[in-house]
Amino acid sequence: MSSRVTRSTVKCQDTAPKVSVSSKGKPNKAPTPDKSTTFYSNLSEKVWAFVVQRKILSERLVHDAEFKEIGVFELLKEQNLLGTVTKVQPFVKNVVLEFYANLVKEINNPAIDMFHKVFVRGHFFDFSPAVINEFLESHHPVVDFEADYDVIIAEITANVRCKWPPAKSFPALVLSLKYSVLHKIALKNWMPSMHATGVKKPLAKLLYLIGTATSFDFGQFVFNQIINNAEAFTTHPVLSFPSLIYGILSKQNNVKKSHELFEKGSGVIRISKKLHSGKYVDDVQGEHSGVATSSSQLTTAVLNARTAQFLSKEPLHLSTYETHLLQELKRVGCKKKEITAILGDIQSSSVAAENDGA
Repeated sequence: MSSRVTRSTVKCQDTAPKVSVSSKGKPNKAPTPDKSTTFYSNLSEKVWAFVVQRKILSERLVHDAEFKEIGVFELLKEQNLLGTVTKVQPFVKNVVLEFYANLVKEINNPAIDMFHKVFVRGHFFDFSPAVINEFLESHHPVVDFEADYDVIIAEITANVRCKWPPAKSFPALVLSLKYSVLHKIALKNWMPSMHATGVKKPLAKLLYLIGTATSFDFGQFVFNQIINNAEAFTTHPVLSFPSLIYGILSKQNNVKKSHELFEKGSGVIRISKKLHSGKYVDDVQGEHSGVATSSSQLTTAVLNARTAQFLSKEPLHLSTYETHLLQELKRVGCKKKEITAILGDIQSSSVAAENDGA
């Protein structure tokens, strides 16, 4: 529950990085709210000037019919994650911004007064992994899990890739059908990001945990992402989970002012027709029965058949690419001959000129 307080007199650092300026050379001025109820400390007030310049990336609802058809709803139910795609509600932008401005880095420190607390509009609110899990109904017993990224990439690509690449990420296009769908949700509601083309290890691990119905603490996972923005003097990256934050705060106390309006919804997450085009290995069959399946649980014959279907188009793609490379190689060879001929003419002319001079 929240409690009414006055502005804290906690001592903070007196200096902060300068506020960025607009293209016209003028400072990007932030709104000037009531300091007595808006900011937890002097530091919070300085962070505010940066927070208001950051983009907010809102969670989205999913298109029920499309996701039920593909079987993902059953998987989310099993993982107690259905609330992450159904409990998405409108939010007041300034409330979310004030929340982020007042986050303290030591929110996880039991020795301080702000342990699992955040100050917003004159009240202290409870905010912790347990609070997040309670709101989303995402409670789940946690099991020990040691990540083997070769196993992970084999699972989420349905064995199209069996070894984690030397690079930090791999193309999202390689994901199997089930994990491509989970990937779409993750980028909006679980690990918000504007970058959708590559899959790095943290995201790959998340997809694996959800896709294989491996127990983990989702509240802690989200909490860690949110508190990474505490006391941040930066205008990047985007601020995430606004609907979740607003929902948790408003459940404890009314934080909306009468004149404030809710932000417009960001639409819904839909299943692209491309996912059904045969471009992705289909590994979602069997989920409609209510039992989530992983790639490792599929029979070898079925998995091999699906992988073969997926890879059957690759020779044509590679042949096309090979033709392109051969043409490019031929063009380079011709260019090399031209340059060699020109260079020979220049050298012959220089020799002739030297002989005439002699």
